Parts: sequence; C-alpha cells; structure tokens
Amino acid sequence: MTKDFRNTYSLKSLTMWIIPSIFFMFQFIPRLWLGQNADHIRGQLSIDWQCFGYISALYYCGYAGMQIPVAMMLDRFQPRYVISGLIALLSVAFLVFTMTDNWMVAAGARFFIGIGSAGGFLGVSKIISQWFDRKTYSKLLGISIGFGILGAVYGGGPTYLLVKKYGVDTVAFGIIGVGALLALAVFLSVRSPENNHENNEKLSISHLKELIYSPTIWILGAVNLLLVGPLEGFADLWGERYLVDYFGFEKTRALELVSFIFIGLIAASPVTPWIGKKIGDYALINLCGLGIVLCFLVLFMHWAPSWWGVAITLFMMGGFSAYQTNLLSAGSEMVRPVLMGVTVAFLNSWNMFGGSVFHPLVGMIMDSGKTGESNLVSESTYITALGTIPLAATIGIVLMFFIGISHYKKNRLK
Repeated sequence: MTKDFRNTYSLKSLTMWIIPSIFFMFQFIPRLWLGQNADHIRGQLSIDWQCFGYISALYYCGYAGMQIPVAMMLDRFQPRYVISGLIALLSVAFLVFTMTDNWMVAAGARFFIGIGSAGGFLGVSKIISQWFDRKTYSKLLGISIGFGILGAVYGGGPTYLLVKKYGVDTVAFGIIGVGALLALAVFLSVRSPENNHENNEKLSISHLKELIYSPTIWILGAVNLLLVGPLEGFADLWGERYLVDYFGFEKTRALELVSFIFIGLIAASPVTPWIGKKIGDYALINLCGLGIVLCFLVLFMHWAPSWWGVAITLFMMGGFSAYQTNLLSAGSEMVRPVLMGVTVAFLNSWNMFGGSVFHPLVGMIMDSGKTGESNLVSESTYITALGTIPLAATIGIVLMFFIGISHYKKNRLK
C-alpha cells in the first residue's frame, strides 16, 4: 500500500464515509414501503389509486424541497448533527404513517419521511468532499450510489417476505427501531476532519445567484427529472403491479424482477464515471437515455416474455439509470468549489421531483382506465400510463443533445 493511498484512504476517512452510506442504503426501505404494501395501505386509508399516487409523491416533494436547505445546513453545521437529526425525523414520521388510518395524516407523515431521507445522499456527498480530494469525489460518489442502492434491493423482495412471515406492523416497527439505532450511531461516530479537502469559503445566499443564473445547470436538472422515470416511477411503485397483472408473475417473483433494476444500477454506478471520462459525460448520458427508451419498448412489446428475459431487460434499464453519477459530476465541475455541494443538491432535487410528477400522473391515467366494478386496469391503459416514462426520457435525450453540442463548441474555442 503506497503512502498516497494511505493518505487518501485512511481507516478513519473510510469509516466516516461508510457510516453515512449505511443511512443512504437504509432510507430506500421506507421509500419503497408503499409499492410493496399498496393493497394493505389503500385499505387502511380507504383511498383510490390517484390518491395513493399523490401520497407517494409527497415523499419526493419533501425530499426534493429540502435538498438545498439540507445542503446549506451541512455546510454550516456539523454533519453528524444534521444527518442524525434527519434519521430521527424519518423514523418518527414512519411510526406515524404506520399507526394512522387517516389519509391526510399519512400524507403529512410521508412528506416528512421524504424530508428525513434527504440527508442520505447529501450526507454521503458532504462526507466525501470533507475527507477526500476532488479527484476522488466522482469515483467514491459512484461507489456510494451502488452501495446505497443495496437498500432498494433488500427493500423489495426480501422485505416483502418478512412482511408475509411476520406482518406489516411488526416489520414496520423493526424498521423504526433500526432507524433509531442508526441515528444514534451517526451522532456518536461521525466527525469532520480538522483539515478537510473542501474550500474554506463558506456558502452564503449570494453564492446561489451563480447557480440560479446558469441556464445549463437548469437544463441539466430538467434532464435529470426526465430520465429518472425507471427508478422514481416504475421501480418505486408501478412496475411490480404491471408485471403481476400483465406478465402473470406471482408478487414475490415480480418484486424480485423489479430488484434487477437496482442491481443493474449497483453494477453500473462504479463504472459510468470511468466510461464518462473515455467518451464524455454528455455522450454517455444520451446513450443511457436511449437505452432506457429501448428497454421500455421491449417490455411493452412483450419481446422478453420469460422471467429471465424480463430480468435481463430490467437489469439493463437499471444500468442505463446510472447516468446520474455522470450528470452530478458534470454539474459540479461547472461551478466553484464553494458551490459544489449545493449544485449536487439542486440537481438531485430535480431527480426526486421526478417522483412527484410520475406517481400522480401514472395513478391518474390508471384510474381513468378502470374496467367495471372489479377495478381492473387494461393493459393498454398500463402502457399509456407507464409510456409517460420513455416519452419523458426521449425529451431528455433531445435536451441533452443540445447541451452536448454547446459544451463541445465551447471546448473547441478554448
């Protein structure tokens, strides 16, 4: 082990990075809770699909709306206070959601679960920027995303199996207990280094003008929203029901299949930063968008009817969704170091707003296609509703194409 490696990857720095990454992984479990237990929750709250979609979307409103405030809090206060406080908030909100039968209380709790979850990705990003140099940032961010997505894998099929064995409430209280222990662990163990790798200049409101007045950053944010449908729309909520109703898979098998999206994301996240350096981040993001569209075409046309065929398609869909690391890295390189954290937060907020767009939109179209008293939805309605995801991705590809051309022209002039 070389001296440079020891300086960059000390045991202490790796510990500081891993512990917040565990929270980033954990917060996927409450996030995916609605999709796994949709029928139970709809019965508990006496709501239709559209209302269910709105409640689900409130998570993303809370998450996205708190991105910049949380980034600023992490900049001004010790990360251990901010991260542990947000974990505690998530756990309390999840407790309220579990115990209520009032849909308005549940909606508010879901919103606060989103706020608490906002500390997951941003906390990891902040710790990386404090303990590691900027050259290491994108690589460790990609690894963190891959590691964090393990929570989405275990939050799918394995958690549902626990629910089948022990019941919804028992598993929910177990999740709340894990959250409480994790908040305590972060509070007791996470520290900031005496000499960190961040710029010493402190973020202020005036700095945000640079971000707000950058049209390229805004367009990158919009692209992030438009391409996030496979994760925020399909994997989080609607994919399992589509696979059960129109591919004929049993629910546990369908949840296993949806997990392949996250497994693909895990596999690709550490690799996409390296590929981006070879072919360019903008070109890679466009290729990923095209891949997402093609994967949905394969699903809708039933070109992969077998379990393994669908698994491979969803694995590739997840791999193409790993564009996010490159998009966040590209955005952070456009700004001064002092704006790095808030830029990542801003772009990530667009990502999470995707859930607040896709969930109610898909739910509204689904409700419009109910047939008879059985409340069944036709496959054509499913395709119309879920078709909004590849349609949005197509628009994102077009926007990214023009950003790439502009970036290429600027580099030629240098």
